[in-house]
Amino acid sequence: MKTRKTVIAVLALLVMIALPLTAAEMVARWSWELDDPDVTVYRYQLDGEDPDGWTELSADTNYLEMTGLDSTKEYTLYLQRSYDGIHWSASAVCTAKASAEEQPNVRIYRYAGYEMKATIATGKTVLEYPAVSEDLVEEFFTLENERYGLGDLGVVYSIEDSDSAVLTYLETYTKEAVAAELDELVRDIPVFFS
Repeated sequence: MKTRKTVIAVLALLVMIALPLTAAEMVARWSWELDDPDVTVYRYQLDGEDPDGWTELSADTNYLEMTGLDSTKEYTLYLQRSYDGIHWSASAVCTAKASAEEQPNVRIYRYAGYEMKATIATGKTVLEYPAVSEDLVEEFFTLENERYGLGDLGVVYSIEDSDSAVLTYLETYTKEAVAAELDELVRDIPVFFS
């Protein structure tokens, strides 16, 4: 005879993402670990624990995603699990609210009929330019690093292919400060390629 387990675990809600879909709507996603193979069913509800308000989920489900939520409100997920569908654990509780979606700063640089696009975001800038030898790009970044000490400032570059490179840096650098530094680097391009 199998001994019935008492369900006392509080579920660990690992990941909660809330992103705006539009100015008025968001999508929220809650995830949890499937850490007990004897669980047969989960149940959840938003913003309360009404005895008649639960919705059940399969035991092999480890996330819940809801769309069309009002981005000006917070939503609290209550999640329980059961071994038999009759007795339920205490609720794990996690609140989601919309976070501002970052808009990158996009700059276009033109020189001698060529164009370079810089998409500046928090912690990362993607540079897109006409195809050029990766060795030449490597040489340019090496010289710029020597000139400005970029590595000492936490800036790391990687050449993705012949027409793009990525600069990563500390997230504490504002997009405006990164743009100003990038302007300095771009001023050196004509000298380098002349």
